[in-house]
Amino acid sequence: MRQLLLFILLLWASISWSQQGHSWEMGLHYGGLVKHREYINIPVDRLPPTLGGEINWLYQSHGKKDWSALAAYPEFGLILSFQDFADARLGWGIGLMPQLKFPFWRSGDWEIYARLGLGIAYVSNYGNSFRNPDNNIIGSHWNNNTAVRLGFQWPLTSRLLLQPSFSFTHYSNGASQFPNLGINAASFHLGLRYRPYALQSQDYRPAPADYQVPKRWGVGADFGLGMTEVRRTERGPKFALYSATVYGSYRYAATKSLRFGLLGEYHSGVEAFWLSNLTLTAQEARQKAQRLLFWAGHEWIMGNVGLGLQVGYYITEPVVRLPYTRASIAYYPFSPLKHKHTPYLAVRIKAHGITADFFDLAIGLDF
Repeated sequence: MRQLLLFILLLWASISWSQQGHSWEMGLHYGGLVKHREYINIPVDRLPPTLGGEINWLYQSHGKKDWSALAAYPEFGLILSFQDFADARLGWGIGLMPQLKFPFWRSGDWEIYARLGLGIAYVSNYGNSFRNPDNNIIGSHWNNNTAVRLGFQWPLTSRLLLQPSFSFTHYSNGASQFPNLGINAASFHLGLRYRPYALQSQDYRPAPADYQVPKRWGVGADFGLGMTEVRRTERGPKFALYSATVYGSYRYAATKSLRFGLLGEYHSGVEAFWLSNLTLTAQEARQKAQRLLFWAGHEWIMGNVGLGLQVGYYITEPVVRLPYTRASIAYYPFSPLKHKHTPYLAVRIKAHGITADFFDLAIGLDF
């Protein structure tokens, strides 16, 4: 089986290398863990440097699909990463993340850019009161993996490009299993990118001249379902978390829209917590479980996929003083680039600062 998987990987790589727009990057990380809470038991800010590496597949779109020309030819791909956390109580992590690159400045092959990766990771050692009591940072093997990079591209030849950058990587299970303070790593990255074919200006197909946005203004709604543990309950029961969103949107470019709306949440675990403490009535416990929030955000549309980012604040009594953020990946069976009305499925993660609050799965309608 391993030989078959290796053969498929090498075959896919050889095909990719021979096609326009494909490239590969290999790189190394050198950095340290960030202590973002005073009550983290492990002295992560005094550990030896963390080491790691990654292999990236990148694809520079060039108008083969109409949406890529409308989106100004985005560059995207996959990241396979490894990181040693420099402490046996934390172990190591392996991540797999889709990535999207945002160039800030470009002159020929010289470039300053940001890169966002969002995916999953396996962390070898998680916290346990008996086997690993000092680890109050991460509570499960499987976690969300988010990586942000600010980098510089330096062409060595037409095919080889040096990629020095600074990166910040976060591991968290979204409060699905405690502890969940999250592992945060800041690193210097040095990569070498191999590009078998450098795209020329004539390789880029222009956007359709007759394209018109299906709509400028729109509204939408969705319903979400998540799962969390009651805080500080290790391996405790899971509780459902329900959410409902209504929003308005304005499409200011073919593939970009601004959004603003209201988010309502109901945390059944919060209700159960207050009822179990016998300090509130049933009605008061239900009120504690309800939250109302206002938010504003942005969505980037890539064909049938939408990438969203929100920032908001609590209208009801805030859980924390910080504004919340939420990132999402949505799938539209009918592309918003062609249709006025379309349903969608979305996976989302909400966070306060750099601590995840919860994951949820949502179904909605944009109309």
